[in-house]
Amino acid sequence: MKTWRVFAAVAAALVIGTADAQAQAFGVQGNWSDDFDLGIGARLELGLPNLFTTEGPFSNTYLIGSFDWFFPDDDPVEFDYWEINANLAIPITATTIDPYAGLGLNIGHISVDATDTSDTEVGLNLLGGLRFNLGNVGAFTEGRFVIGDNDHFVLTFGVLVGGTR
Repeated sequence: MKTWRVFAAVAAALVIGTADAQAQAFGVQGNWSDDFDLGIGARLELGLPNLFTTEGPFSNTYLIGSFDWFFPDDDPVEFDYWEINANLAIPITATTIDPYAGLGLNIGHISVDATDTSDTEVGLNLLGGLRFNLGNVGAFTEGRFVIGDNDHFVLTFGVLVGGTR
């Protein structure tokens, strides 16, 4: 139950803290991690076009907030893993297919059921992806390296509603 409270607090902070955001998109995503197998999550994108400049390559910068719950293969020890991400993405071009690159923060939490222990680690995200505009619905694919005490790679696919660029 604490997990959902943390997620709700982070999502609310992202929305309130970026009140000047121009475009908002919300979506669902599926994940694969080299350490934690498959996962599902939610994603919020907030456009920040005036963060750096009103024109040029940084004019469509946006914030990506996500929460992902993974379902690791429980062999030999059963454990749970979830993560919260806050990333700044900079579009590389503006076409029907929008590539982007970015960086941000990762908060990962692991708990081992057998020993009743848990640990939360903070890491750095390095990411790149493609965003597809499909009318009122967008789709995306993203690769993200988490660097820190909890190093891993995550591949994400999903759909977005609202906030098309």
